[in-house]
Amino acid sequence: MDRPPYSPGLNPIKNYWRTVWARQRIPCNEKELIALAREVWEGLPWRHIYMYINDMPEHITTCLRRNGGPTRW
Repeated sequence: MDRPPYSPGLNPIKNYWRTVWARQRIPCNEKELIALAREVWEGLPWRHIYMYINDMPEHITTCLRRNGGPTRW
């Protein structure tokens, strides 16, 4: 399988970072970013993690169908 040079639809962690950035607090440095990321990760329901994982086959299929082109994810 040839991989596209940039395929955010195949990045399962993207949705996690969306959750991190949705917080009202914006980190000012690396230490605050790590603390915020850890806080969000520890509070993330397992159903969200399973959803990220279970959606991957559909993401891969869509990416292949579009020859590596953009997806809706």
